[in-house]
Amino acid sequence: MRCVIIDDEPLARVGLRNYIHKTDNLILCGEYRNPVEFEEFRGTSEIDLMFLDIQMPFQKGTDYLQVAVNPPLVIITSAHGEYALQGYELNIVDYLLKPFSYKRFQDAVTKAQTLAEARQLQDEGHIFVKDNRALTRLYIKNIKYVQAMENYVVFHTTGKKYIVKSTLQKTLESLKPHGFEQIHKSFIVNSGHILQIIGNEVEMSGVRISISRNFRKSLLERMHSKK
Repeated sequence: MRCVIIDDEPLARVGLRNYIHKTDNLILCGEYRNPVEFEEFRGTSEIDLMFLDIQMPFQKGTDYLQVAVNPPLVIITSAHGEYALQGYELNIVDYLLKPFSYKRFQDAVTKAQTLAEARQLQDEGHIFVKDNRALTRLYIKNIKYVQAMENYVVFHTTGKKYIVKSTLQKTLESLKPHGFEQIHKSFIVNSGHILQIIGNEVEMSGVRISISRNFRKSLLERMHSKK
């Protein structure tokens, strides 16, 4: 799993870094002093797991989780046990109270790995689309968004684009059970690829898409319910 450390204490980061380097199934992709720094980095790399402190300058870890859009799996690492209940209400994987042993760290990582594998199995769905007279299998998790274009729709995936003769409404009917949301009369998006919602735009890796006023409220409500 690709992971990051978000903690303002240098010694805490050193300890976590050492634990991560000892753990075969973890790859450390970055260390950040607060969630603001992490969000500036996040659009450039896919992260599976974060080790998140709570008491940090600029933004508490729990405050960040309340507003974060599609955060990675979260293991809280804190010297403050009084936030444990709030943490679990925010769907964290585990709560490690500093100082914690490597064995306790391993147990938390095992929980995260099990949950990540379960999510991956759920994401292995696919659809077939007819593109240039050929039926092509598209894995749901690789579809970022779909754009209406007259009598066609364009599937924008993590690899390439596919132009298919269909309507956006028909496409939405097949993709909505997989977490797709309509945000504009011409766009539906895979909520799993949303990095941020900024004003009236959805930010995905490499692109921003406008949200229509008619869809913004329902989108925010559904995204909040998925935390």
